[in-house]
Amino acid sequence: GGVDGNVGNGGRGAVLEAAMMDEAATRRRDSELLRRMGRFLPALQAAFNLALRCQRLVRNMVSQIGGCAAPSMSSLDGSSMSGAGPGGGSPVLGPSVHLLPLAFAIARTLRLLLCMDAVVMGNPELHEAWDLYKSVVRDRAIKAQNEGVRDPKMESFERLLVQLDYTLLSGRSFEICAEQNFDPGMHFQGAGPAASAGPAEGTPKKGAAAGADSSRGGFALHAEIRHLLTVLYRRVCSKVDNGADGTDDADLSVGLYGLYCLYRRLLPSRLVPDASLHKALWNLLPSRRPVLPLYGSAPFFPRRFLLKYAPYDGLRGCGAGVDPADIPSQTALEFAAKARQAESDFVLGARRLEVEAARWLATAESDLAPSAGGYDDSAGSRTRGSARANDDAASSASSDLPPGLSHSSLSDDDRAVASVARKVALLRRGLTLMRRSSSILRRHLLTYRALDMSLPPSFIPSIAKLCRVVKSIEKALRVRHRSAVMCLRGAAIHATASGLYDKFEKLRGAVDSHGVSAVSASMDADSESSGGSAARTAASVGAALAVLEGVLKGSSTYSPVRRQAVEIAVCVCGGGADALGVVENGHHGNGDSASVVSAAASGGAFLAGAQPLLDDLGLLSDIDEAISRAADCSFLYFHRSLLSSIVRDIYQRGGMEGF
Repeated sequence: GGVDGNVGNGGRGAVLEAAMMDEAATRRRDSELLRRMGRFLPALQAAFNLALRCQRLVRNMVSQIGGCAAPSMSSLDGSSMSGAGPGGGSPVLGPSVHLLPLAFAIARTLRLLLCMDAVVMGNPELHEAWDLYKSVVRDRAIKAQNEGVRDPKMESFERLLVQLDYTLLSGRSFEICAEQNFDPGMHFQGAGPAASAGPAEGTPKKGAAAGADSSRGGFALHAEIRHLLTVLYRRVCSKVDNGADGTDDADLSVGLYGLYCLYRRLLPSRLVPDASLHKALWNLLPSRRPVLPLYGSAPFFPRRFLLKYAPYDGLRGCGAGVDPADIPSQTALEFAAKARQAESDFVLGARRLEVEAARWLATAESDLAPSAGGYDDSAGSRTRGSARANDDAASSASSDLPPGLSHSSLSDDDRAVASVARKVALLRRGLTLMRRSSSILRRHLLTYRALDMSLPPSFIPSIAKLCRVVKSIEKALRVRHRSAVMCLRGAAIHATASGLYDKFEKLRGAVDSHGVSAVSASMDADSESSGGSAARTAASVGAALAVLEGVLKGSSTYSPVRRQAVEIAVCVCGGGADALGVVENGHHGNGDSASVVSAAASGGAFLAGAQPLLDDLGLLSDIDEAISRAADCSFLYFHRSLLSSIVRDIYQRGGMEGF
């Protein structure tokens, strides 16, 4: 009995000692969490400030869209301005002008807020440390209150924690942005001609008066947002259908759903949403891209987003009674049914991209031949090698002509411009190959990870191929052909700016025929007549053309602000061309159907011809940033467990030559 008792006491002592050790380890872990949370708090405060700035920026851009369309009702404090009538004032930028650059900027800003919410909510360690930190601060506040001590700094700190807890760390940054009051004075709720964009939108709900909307005229902000949303949807779908969607288009795809949620918030409660638009967002795009990348390993499920933020009872399976948490499992079942086809598409797509990259590298060796002397990056100036590269480009201009043009049919200037255009097209094609390779790799890896499915073994060689495509083209542009690219940049920017300005020569003549010099006098005298409307349109287009001339001819550098001004001016010119009945003949693009579709939906042939040049102007102005974005493979950090499989496969194949 004594032996058994001693053993029992020893066992209880061991258990007690183990419990004390666990308690000590827990205290050390909690202390470490508190220390790290305290050091991380400034980063959380910076993220909160960023989210707040994004929310205010979205509200400002939406107000700009409404204010430019109805300026007499555009006061931001909610009070009506003088002259505000039922139809609002004359549009600032002219009729038929849709601010597409603002719509794209709103979509990207909303995507940023969604990224912040997804990253915060997908980090359980952060929430554990935050709960512990809040409890310690709360205990200290209660203790100070019991002792009758009042610390103003501590009270201010507590208010900061409440703000962080309610917004950022609750994953409500996007929701707060969408629930802002974008129209405090109810000025943009008219359901006049602008609200007739679709057959279903504008239909009164049951219980509303039959003529509730017919008596309300003027500009409807929700209808304008819906039009911009439709243009953005066509652009995204066009890229997806052609298999040419890259990282930027994936960002727009996520922002597309954020913009739709904003449209639903702006839509008056008495109106029914457009069923066709919701059905397209629910069925068509998710069937092609069931999972979209947000940031890192954070996935975006379009259907789960719609159920959470914009449910629609008129469509089966998309009502408010469906649990958004069931969407990933349903998506996994649907994807498993066509996993074999997805595997085949990935392998064949990687093989095609590898072949296209090999052809591009061979073409770059001849068209972007390295020159002696190089390029001085530190000084930012050309060296003797760059001058020699210009001489080589001039001497080989005849070999760089596009197909179908002969040497004798063009002048020396035309041959030089054609040579520059061909090399810019080569540069654009290389960046497109990098974007497509990194995009297809990122999308497939994230899809399998988000749906909790194992990667097929056939993916391993294809992953290595896509990585080699991206890095081979990046090395060619950054190192081997760096001097040729930088020498080409200046001439290409000048040629692109001149081509963009010349696109509007016919429109410039139409504006001159309306007598722009006398427009200001006629606007006040006959503001409501058809002649006054044409005069206002001509005045707006004339001002936009003046902006284009001042920006495109007044500088050789184009910052993002200057490019944004050019894009807005192009939108005004496109809308004015439709209003004035001017049609551009023989416009051509770069084969980018998405640009053509977006332009045709919002400005006609002028925007269709200008969009490729706008893209080239942005590419050439920030060439280093464009290369960095296209070659970004940092998402592979979140799939680093594949490294051993890739290295093993390379070893078994006898090196990279085995691919």
